Amino acid sequence: MPRELSDLPFANLLEPAGPIGVEGEYDCLLFDDTVLADPDARHTVFDQCAFRSAHLDGGSARGARFSEVWLHGVRITGTDTADTVWTDTEIVEGAWSGVEASGAE
Repeated sequence: MPRELSDLPFANLLEPAGPIGVEGEYDCLLFDDTVLADPDARHTVFDQCAFRSAHLDGGSARGARFSEVWLHGVRITGTDTADTVWTDTEIVEGAWSGVEASGAE
C-alpha cells in the first residue's frame, strides 16, 4: 500500500486541483493542503486523485464515487458521505468526525 504520494502509480500524472462541484468528474488531481468548506460534491466522481493534508468541513459528497483515491492526513468533519462508493481507496492518518456515512460501500 502506498504510504507516500510518490508511491502512487499515478503520482506523476497528478495536477493541482481547483474547486469541486455537483456531478463533476475529476481525474488525476491533487488536493494538497486544501480546505474545502461546505463543498457541494454530490454525485461527483474522483478517479486516481490524491488528498494530502486536506480538510473537508461540512457540505455534501452524497452519492459520490471514489476510485483509486489516496487520502493522507485528511480531516472530514460534519460532511454527508451517505451512499458513496469507495473502490481501491486508501485512508492514511485521517480523522473523521460527525460524518454521515449510511449506505456507503
